[in-house]
Formats: sequence, structure tokens, C-alpha cells
Amino acid sequence: MATKYAMLARTSRLQSVASTEELEEATTELQNFTVAAGTLIKVASEQSAPTDDLQVFVYDPVLREPNTTRKYQCAQDSLLPVSDDLWPFIVSIPEPNRRLQLVQDSSRCNWLYTAMPGDVVSVPARYFDRDDFRLFECIICYIGPVPEIHPVGYFFGLELLDDVQSPQTADISFTRKYFECDADAAIFITADRILPTPLPQDEEIESANEAPESSWSLTNFIQNTVDSIRASLPL
Repeated sequence: MATKYAMLARTSRLQSVASTEELEEATTELQNFTVAAGTLIKVASEQSAPTDDLQVFVYDPVLREPNTTRKYQCAQDSLLPVSDDLWPFIVSIPEPNRRLQLVQDSSRCNWLYTAMPGDVVSVPARYFDRDDFRLFECIICYIGPVPEIHPVGYFFGLELLDDVQSPQTADISFTRKYFECDADAAIFITADRILPTPLPQDEEIESANEAPESSWSLTNFIQNTVDSIRASLPL
């Protein structure tokens, strides 16, 4: 596996790897553990022939740091690799099923590679109140660590574009540490809960068909030449 980061693609049985001390004790019994899909994994070593198993560390579900006191055997086909660039966005997400859904959404992951401050995005209000079906229109102001929320991973700092109060006002008094915005107009959120805001379809078509006045193409050149010849011919 090319990357050192991964997550379980499905709920899997992992077998603990005996330490040197345990191998010396003939009575040591290796244990199997059932680990949920979406669990964060760090690859400890590459596969060794003839098996397709990898030795891995399992991340602590609360601290989201690898527990390096115990290695496990894991089938390589049970893992979804996560690139170094994507990993900070994944490790900040607290729930395994949400992490898994994001990694499996290739278009969303590709967007994360290019997202930057100044981009306009939407956040469904139902993430804060299940009975609220609005979309908060926001602009990205910050992307990076926010240890006040969690010590690892990246978060998005957003400024609300609508004249509404942030549902997080009471919890994000630290907002101005990251960008120039008051807490009542800001949202901090993980990557899986952001909706990229594309151009409206009509605007995309119009933009694609609209050429600058000074643009040159062979087709335009030929058409202009034909028009000039026609104009010079006697009626």
C-alpha cells in the first residue's frame, strides 16, 4: 500500500500480532477483534509474502491517534487507502460512517484538494437542528487545525453570507483567532458537512459559450475572410 493512512472499508475481524515477549510464552493466545467500518488505520508494515495481510495500528476512537502498543493483522482488501493530503480532513470527522461516506465520494474528495478561502459553499442547517431544512450560504475564510474543537485534523472556518445568526455562536468564541469575523456570523465544520456551490447550469453554459472579443480561432478567421470577400464582390 502506497500510503500509510487508511480506513476499514467494511466491518472486519483483526487478529492481534504477538510481541516478542508473548511469542516466548507458549501459552499466549492471540485475540481477534471486530472493528467497525470507517475505523481509522495506520499501516505499520508492508505485506509479507505469501499472504496479503498488513500489520496495522488501530486509531483510538476518541483521541484519533494510533494506538501503537498493539499491532494487528489486516487483509489489504479490507482497507481504503487515504492520501496524505486528504487525511487531515478525514481524521477530524468523529463518526466512522461519516468518514467512510466521504472517502467513498470521489468527487467530494477531489473538490477538497482544490478548496480554498474565498470559495462559496453551503451548509445544511439540519446538522444543527434536524427540523431546520434551510441551507446556510457561506464563504470559506479558513482551512486548517482548530485545536479548540479537536487536537487533530482540519476544519473549515466559514462566514455566513445570509443575515442569520450562527447556530454555533455560544461555542466558538475563538473565531477571531482564525479570521476576521464575529462568532455570531461564523461556522466551524468538518469537510463532510460542506456542500460545494457550483455555478448555476445556465451560467456555466453561458460562460462556456462566451468568448472574449479579442479571441482568435481558425474558424473565426475563415468566416471573417469569407465575409470580406463577399462584401468586395459586385452585386
